[in-house]
Amino acid sequence: MFPFTLTEEQRRVMMQQKYAEAEPWAREALSVQQLVSPGHPLVASTGATLGFALIGLEQYDEAEAILRKALDLAISTVGERRTGQLDDGEQHLIEAYEMVVEAAGETNPVAEYAAVELAALYDARGATDPDGGWQAKAAEWRAKKGTDPVTGGR
Repeated sequence: MFPFTLTEEQRRVMMQQKYAEAEPWAREALSVQQLVSPGHPLVASTGATLGFALIGLEQYDEAEAILRKALDLAISTVGERRTGQLDDGEQHLIEAYEMVVEAAGETNPVAEYAAVELAALYDARGATDPDGGWQAKAAEWRAKKGTDPVTGGR
């Protein structure tokens, strides 16, 4: 099998939390994707899958590094797409945040990083749509990180 994408079986294994089984598949797919098309959104998705498998295996340092790269790539590719696709990217970031919080807690650096990046996404959307409620969403995500610079509190 050409390991460019994860198969449905591999996704199922990940959903069953069989992280030791999922980790080599995700690592191989990510390796090929990075060689073939390093800036493709699929690389971010596969990187996130690998990162979550590593969290499940309690390999937090490597998971954090991979998830940060995946999140950065996801944000950069989302920024290049239409608004409808921004909604998809937003949902993926929220899901990633929730998975990290469930696996490693709200104060985990990856969770905090995701919250900061979601706040930045909402700030950017608010710059082009000031009446869309984006500033409130940005403040909500900044509060998940720690202190909200707008209100001075959590």
